[in-house]
Amino acid sequence: MPDYSKITFPETDPIPLEDLVPEASEDAVDLFKQFVKYNAEERSTAEAALLHRYFFTKPMAARMEAMPTAAHSGKEADHQINCILISMHLGVEGIMRPPKEKLKKILSINIR
Repeated sequence: MPDYSKITFPETDPIPLEDLVPEASEDAVDLFKQFVKYNAEERSTAEAALLHRYFFTKPMAARMEAMPTAAHSGKEADHQINCILISMHLGVEGIMRPPKEKLKKILSINIR
């Protein structure tokens, strides 16, 4: 791209993630932020993420058949962040809207 230096973007203030998903728990937001750090050396590894306090707070993990389906989930914001994390893991085309078929296959859940 020979003209890359001609492209400029106006400086804007970031929108806090907490404002975008106000119902998300503090732990869910913190975990997500660990995955989206620009500097790869500061970004959380999968092993470190599994030790994050998000996975050790109630409600605790359960077998997949005991989990509520997405259509009946009580914590919609945590569900949205989980979908984003899964989307990032799968390398899908839409971060906020992961492909339903891939999610259904991996999570075995009922997605509308």
